[in-house]
Amino acid sequence: MGGLDALLVAFAIAFALRSYFTKQKLPHGVRFPPGPTGLPLLGNALAIDVSAPWITYKEWGNRYGK
Repeated sequence: MGGLDALLVAFAIAFALRSYFTKQKLPHGVRFPPGPTGLPLLGNALAIDVSAPWITYKEWGNRYGK
């Protein structure tokens, strides 16, 4: 593994650890509102139909409530 490859891997690991440990922390007993589970870094971006995003939002509203 070259120096640049090792640097990129170290950067990716550091970024993943930083994002994991700096998650938004909610007070005890408070929960996030219902919704689809997102992917790390991407969230729900891949689940939304880019040609008609309102359809995806409408389906989520029907499934998870307002």
